[in-house]
Amino acid sequence: HRAILAQRSEFFARRFLGPWAGIGGHEVALDEHPYALRACLRWLYSKNAKFHKAWPDSGRPESGPDSERFEQVECVAETLRIAHLFGLTSLQDVCARKLMASSHDNILAFAPVAWELDIRSLKEHVVARCSKLLLRHQDPRDVARCVGALPTAVREAIDDARRACQEPPLGALTFDAAVAEGSMDTIRELAATAHAPLRNLGALPARVQ
Repeated sequence: HRAILAQRSEFFARRFLGPWAGIGGHEVALDEHPYALRACLRWLYSKNAKFHKAWPDSGRPESGPDSERFEQVECVAETLRIAHLFGLTSLQDVCARKLMASSHDNILAFAPVAWELDIRSLKEHVVARCSKLLLRHQDPRDVARCVGALPTAVREAIDDARRACQEPPLGALTFDAAVAEGSMDTIRELAATAHAPLRNLGALPARVQ
C-alpha cells in the first residue's frame, strides 16, 4: 500500500520515502474528513470518480435537490480539499471538472472552495457563470442563503463581473428575497449595508411596512 500511495501522491512520497520517513513509523494519522478521505483513496486505487459512494447511506440525502447538491457539490468539494492537501493534481482536475459541470443552481454553493484552495480555473468559472444571468433562474431564497455564506473576496469578485454585464450585485438578489418573504429583520440588516438596493424600500409588501 505504501508503494502505491507514494507513487501516486507527493504527500505520501514525502511521508514514506523522504528523509524523515522512519521517524513516524508505517502509519499516518490524518485529521481529515473520513468519507472524503475514503473517496480519495478509492480514486487512487481504482480511479473511481463516484465520490458520493464513499459516504454511507445514512450520510446521504435520499432524493430531491438536496441529494443532487450533495452528489454534485458537497462530496466533490470535500474530496477536492483532500486532493489539494495530498498534491493530487489529476484528482483536483477531476473534482474541478465535476463542479464546473454541475447545474447552475450550485454555482454559489461551491464558490467558497474555489477561493479557499485558490484554483484559478474554478474561480474563473464561478465568475463567468455568475455574470451570465444564470442566477435569474434560481430561487431568490436559495441565492440569499448562499450569498450569506460567501467570503467577502468571493462576493466582490462576482459582483465586479456582474456589474460589467450590467447585472445587479448579489446583495440586491438577497434583498429582493427578503422583501418577497416579508422578513423585516433581514431587510433592516441589508438596508444598513452598501449591498442593499435602497430604491426597493418603497416597494415593500404591506405586511412588512
